[in-house]
Order: sequence, then structure tokens, then C-alpha cells
Amino acid sequence: ENSGLIRDITRFVVDESCAFIRRTIDLGLKCPPLALNLSAIDIIRNDLLELIDAASTRHATPPDLLEFEITETGLIGNEALAIHHLQELKRRGHSIAIDDFGTGYSSFSKLSNFPVTSIKIDQSFVARIGNCEKSELIIKAIVSLADILSCTSIAEGVEDEVQERFLKSIGCDLFQGYYYHRPLEVAKLNELLGLSPSP
Repeated sequence: ENSGLIRDITRFVVDESCAFIRRTIDLGLKCPPLALNLSAIDIIRNDLLELIDAASTRHATPPDLLEFEITETGLIGNEALAIHHLQELKRRGHSIAIDDFGTGYSSFSKLSNFPVTSIKIDQSFVARIGNCEKSELIIKAIVSLADILSCTSIAEGVEDEVQERFLKSIGCDLFQGYYYHRPLEVAKLNELLGLSPSP
């Protein structure tokens, strides 16, 4: 971000993600939605919508298969432009997630204005499940907040059965973490999903 290279990296990642989705669909297989992180710089870049539209059009990517994640702190800069971009992405059919929720700054009044579809519970809270009652109460509050906002709640950094069991008991919707799988390169992911190796 400091060097400005994030602009080119984001362009590359968006295009590669759209290409992956298209390859999967062309194989006649069901493609899982892909979630991409947008930096604080990305969300207020003037060409953000054009960049995403161009890649989506080039690869004929269904918008519901591409989700965009942004942290709370990423919404603090040019808030009006950030909200405009998020609203436009949602209007196009993309899902919007707030990543690392609970570690940044967001007032309830501002949060109600953001067109989010998912709230991701930061792994720092999940890691203390079973050892810290306050963290468990915070997680419960975030799951309740997600319900109030009609959002999907997603727990990050799930690493064991104790954490999973607690999260299921309070109604958290989705989980991600090493308990399910380590990060994979594309070839290994294709193998796991039953896809042909990418060309």
C-alpha cells in the first residue's frame, strides 16, 4: 500500500479470480464464491468499479460468485466515496463483508449505512474461546448484531472442535480456519474441489 503497488496487485487478483470462476463454470462444475480483500486504498480509488466491471465482463463472471471484503478501518478515509462504491458493488450483485470485525472503529449509526451482507468475527476473539468469557460475550454480541442487520456471521481463525462447538451453539453461520484446511495453491485447490488443473 505504501509503495502504491497495491493498485496493480488488486487488478491482477480481481482478473485472476474472475478467470478461475469462468474456468470452473466452463468445466460444468459448481464454483464456490470467492472473497477478495479490498485495501483502504482500493475502496476509494476512482477506477475501482471500472476495474471490477472490466474483469467481470471479460470473463463473464456471475456477480454472486465474487464477494469483496473490507476492514472497518478501510471505511474511515473518504467515507462517502467508500459507501458509494460498496453500494454500487452490491447493486451489481456482489456480496460485501466487513473483515476483522471488532478490531477497528465503526459506530452503530455508520454501520447501519454500510451495504454489508456478511460480518466476519476477528480471529483474536475466536482464539480465546474457552479461556476468556469476555471474548465469548463479544462474539455472541457480534452474532446478534449480524442477525439484526440481516447479515451472515462468519468466524475467522477456527482451529479446534471446542471453538467450532461454541460458535455453532450461539448460531454463528459460517466458519473458516485451519481446523478445516490450510491455505492451498490453485493446483491443490482444484484437486480438492475435483476440478481439472488450471492451464
